[in-house]
Amino acid sequence: MSISNIKTKKGFGHGGKNRGGFHRAAPPSNSDGKGSTPARTRLYQMGITTHLDEVAEIVNVYGFHKGEWKRFEKNINFEAFIVMRK
Repeated sequence: MSISNIKTKKGFGHGGKNRGGFHRAAPPSNSDGKGSTPARTRLYQMGITTHLDEVAEIVNVYGFHKGEWKRFEKNINFEAFIVMRK
C-alpha cells in the first residue's frame, strides 16, 4: 500500500494498522510515500504521529527532512516517509 493512495488522516490511521499486520506476515519490506501536496503530506504525518505507538514494536518510521532521512519525530515537517520492518 502506498501512502500516496490514502486519502485522509483517518485512512492513514487504518493504513498504519493494516501495514503493521502486513509487516508481521510478510517478509522484510519497506513502504514509502509522500502526499501529492505539502498539506496532504502533513495529514499523513498527523496520522503517523497518532498511530506510531501502535506499530513501533514492528516497524521503524523515518522522515525525509532537509535533504536527509531521520528517525520520525513529532513537530518536524517531513517531506516524505519510509516505514521499515524491524
